[in-house]
Amino acid sequence: MIIGASIFLVGTALEKTEYRLLVEPMLLIGSCLLNSVVFDRVALLTSTNWAILITGLSVMLTAYGLQCEGRYPRLTDLGYFIGSIMVYAGLFALVQDTYFEFLYLAITASGLYACVVLHSRALLLTTTIAMLSFLGYCSEEYFANSLGWPFTLICMGLIFMGISAVAIKIKHRI
Repeated sequence: MIIGASIFLVGTALEKTEYRLLVEPMLLIGSCLLNSVVFDRVALLTSTNWAILITGLSVMLTAYGLQCEGRYPRLTDLGYFIGSIMVYAGLFALVQDTYFEFLYLAITASGLYACVVLHSRALLLTTTIAMLSFLGYCSEEYFANSLGWPFTLICMGLIFMGISAVAIKIKHRI
């Protein structure tokens, strides 16, 4: 953890020198080392799924901090991409085959709103894939031999198109 924090701090210090080219790799390596320690400690205390979820949130918060600074857009996009994959994978593993399984759909829907607020295409990509994957999982698990499911999917598609239209209008107002 100390090595990761040191590399991260050295990367920020290099910003003010002629070696600015090394800043992004240093920040990436430092945050990877820091988050690997977070993953390891959480996995020892709880389960791997919780470690994936918490580490993914940590990566996304790091990306949000970089976005607020307005620097390193490549690292911001990479952080949102990797962090959201970890969050969605860890969350699905935690709620799968429980009573809270359909809460996952609500969380991915709120992730669509977060994409608009954060102006992140990487987050939009992973959120859309997570939502479509969950709908495919539900189709196979619960509605494989049902006649009403295709109609339900069509209605949900229309609802998502409406939500997207509203999100685009909100984005243009901002």
